[in-house]
Amino acid sequence: MGTFAEHFTVYAKSLVVIPDELGDEEAPLACGGLTAYGAVKKLLAHHVLPGRPVAIIGAAGGLGHYAVQIAVAFGYEVIGVDVGSDRLDFVKSLGASRAVSPDEAMGVIHGEYGGADASLIFAAKMAGFRLGFDVLGKHALMVCVGLPASSEGNLEFNPFMLFAKDTTIIYSAVGTVEDMRELVHLAAQGKVKSHISRTGALTELPTIFDELEAAQFTGRAVLTDLSS
Repeated sequence: MGTFAEHFTVYAKSLVVIPDELGDEEAPLACGGLTAYGAVKKLLAHHVLPGRPVAIIGAAGGLGHYAVQIAVAFGYEVIGVDVGSDRLDFVKSLGASRAVSPDEAMGVIHGEYGGADASLIFAAKMAGFRLGFDVLGKHALMVCVGLPASSEGNLEFNPFMLFAKDTTIIYSAVGTVEDMRELVHLAAQGKVKSHISRTGALTELPTIFDELEAAQFTGRAVLTDLSS
């Protein structure tokens, strides 16, 4: 599809007009932002209403930080879950009602909210998926987005807990062209912003990938000079 290429051909009907208000640093909206937007829209499709508590697992990451902003813009009460005080402060700055560590999540979400109406899981670790199920209340929705390494094994459920919670479990990948147009509109209104913690030339790509894998920064990385 042209990833990291300087030029590539696209299907004309899939083009989305970018308004003048958005600069080149918003390029990650076209993948990470769209993936998060498609996941949040599934809350409405499954009758999780605005105003209800939703947990976002991996809330400070490249996709999760979009999901927090989008869910807030949609009117949900967002509880962001991530690791480290700096990342939790970042999540709060995005508009989340609460930002908690994985160790705190169960106590806060069940103690203060009676369980989340939905969880959106952007973590790439199986532990994040298990937490995304555990924080849910009854009749809730679990939206899986992240892809843990196959070496982490399979996601397992206690059948009795699955029965007791009556959870709906779905997967979400990317989004539609219309979703992208809606997201660009939100961004142009200032309700969604790409937080860029790292920029670099194309020649730095291997290093940037290593830094991403090590979770060395929040938000996104952007290549600013494809000719180098």
